Amino acid sequence: MSGGTDYDIFISYTHEDTGIAKRLADDLAAQGWTVFWDRVLLPGSTWRSQIQSALVSAKVVVVLWSQRSVVSRWVEIEADHAFQRDAYLPATIDKAPLPLGLGHVQVADLREWHADPSAPIPDVLMSALRLRLGRPNLPPVPLPRPAPSTAPSVIADATVVAKEGIISLTGTGSDGSKYELSVRLSQLRMKPAGLVIGRQAGHADLVLADASVSRRHAMLKSSDGQITVYDLGSTNGTFVDNKPALAERPLGLVRGSVMRLGEVELIVQGVLH
Repeated sequence: MSGGTDYDIFISYTHEDTGIAKRLADDLAAQGWTVFWDRVLLPGSTWRSQIQSALVSAKVVVVLWSQRSVVSRWVEIEADHAFQRDAYLPATIDKAPLPLGLGHVQVADLREWHADPSAPIPDVLMSALRLRLGRPNLPPVPLPRPAPSTAPSVIADATVVAKEGIISLTGTGSDGSKYELSVRLSQLRMKPAGLVIGRQAGHADLVLADASVSRRHAMLKSSDGQITVYDLGSTNGTFVDNKPALAERPLGLVRGSVMRLGEVELIVQGVLH
């Protein structure tokens, strides 16, 4: 995260609700929005200046109200600041009464979402965010296209190749465990939002069962001949050739690219047909 970044969403929460905030941040980042939620201090920054910069620049401030956060002075300050500039979007994860002056705004009820780890973000929150932010629009990152071959081929249509090809990624974890992902490009095309790479089946389309990989770690996406990856707010980050792949700056994959998720390094072996 950069101190100069203008975020779409700032999540305000108390320390005791960190796990819930991370899950919400992962889910929102998966939609393509930029999200500030963690409290990791960046080099050259102070905690207060970093939080204040993100709070002021965010277009929407989602406040997670709970029995724990309603007694947090910092959460109340952040909520009040957001309310004053009309960026306040309250959400509740339990039955806690909201602080005086902050409870008369329509609240997004996340109690069922909180109770069910597999549940998607409720429509009431998604609708409120789209109303304020519009639909997210990730910038495309072009993949270098191979030079056209002069040799005769039984498949001359690039669309057919894209539909039938398989991306192969192989590598190891820090403990030497071997991992392999095989992704059909037709699978990517059938899911325009992208395929989630993560540690846990049921939460991810492509599973890397390594402890350093988050439950929903990264998003692999294909569009108009471009294949990109970006992080979903994971704990240990997503990198391509040592460059961070962020939701606001996805990176392209080509043959030989090294994609690192947590401590797992995968090399793109190319597209097989």
